[in-house]
Amino acid sequence: MRSRTLNSVSLIGNLVRKPDLNQTKSGVNVCNFHLITDRTWKDKEGELRSESERHNCLAWSRLAEICHELLEKGSLVFVEGRLNNRKFLREGQEVSETVVVVNDMIVLDQKSRPQNEDNNEEPRNSYR
Repeated sequence: MRSRTLNSVSLIGNLVRKPDLNQTKSGVNVCNFHLITDRTWKDKEGELRSESERHNCLAWSRLAEICHELLEKGSLVFVEGRLNNRKFLREGQEVSETVVVVNDMIVLDQKSRPQNEDNNEEPRNSYR
């Protein structure tokens, strides 16, 4: 019997810039965006330290369209997905990168959410 495995990642961060929306040769939408997450801690001397991580994220199909429509530079979002390691050639050199393939996205700040004009209900902010 094979052991169970898990490839799952959840991030809350801010977008570096407006997402890019493209299509594959077969016409499938793909949206690329970068999230910044921050981490703070105190060092041995009690000084507050911080560092930022940049995460490359990819959303596909309808979720790609939604990310492109709703997200702006600085948007605070939750993304859930899986890690994917890929290799490609850039200027003749093999490059490796890890991306988050997004399965779900939730807009966490009000500025990115569309207002529901038909009634006063809160708009849906989670998309799969």
